[in-house]
Amino acid sequence: NQQETFREFDLNLTRVNYSGWLYDASATDNKGQQLDSGQGFTFTLGVGQVIAGWDQGVNGMRVGGFRRLIIPPELG
Repeated sequence: NQQETFREFDLNLTRVNYSGWLYDASATDNKGQQLDSGQGFTFTLGVGQVIAGWDQGVNGMRVGGFRRLIIPPELG
């Protein structure tokens, strides 16, 4: 049964590559000081393994997609 096969995998397992920047309204592209530029990491979406802004902002992305997330302090 194909449906049972899908249950064997964690469909919310997500791998991202990212660059983190502090927001700066006066800087080019609003990118202030760079915090980190990750090699990428894997997490399970929607279970609180990452900040809420990532759980909400990455949800619905397609493989190979690109998004710019501007995360407010309350979701950081």
